[in-house]
Amino acid sequence: MAVPLILAINPGSTSTKIALFDGEKERISHEISHPITELGKYTNNLEQWEFRLNTVIDSLRTWDVPVKSLSAVIGRGGPLKPMEGGVYRLNDALLKELNS
Repeated sequence: MAVPLILAINPGSTSTKIALFDGEKERISHEISHPITELGKYTNNLEQWEFRLNTVIDSLRTWDVPVKSLSAVIGRGGPLKPMEGGVYRLNDALLKELNS
């Protein structure tokens, strides 16, 4: 059985930390700094998603990791109402909550 390839994403105010795991073993990690001049173009965090997504994809390309090879992508944070800690599958209800 193949070991799952997992991308973990931790967005911060001026950086995005990412790590790639082979199962539970960290393969590589990186902190992507975002210049204030770039972030200042956006009025809120949700507007930054495409910009930050592209920086993460660029890192995966640098690591020679195709997006389709990922078994899972996990992240933390976001403008959600308080909820119990744990892992949630992205679905239409969660997307609706994020965009409201």
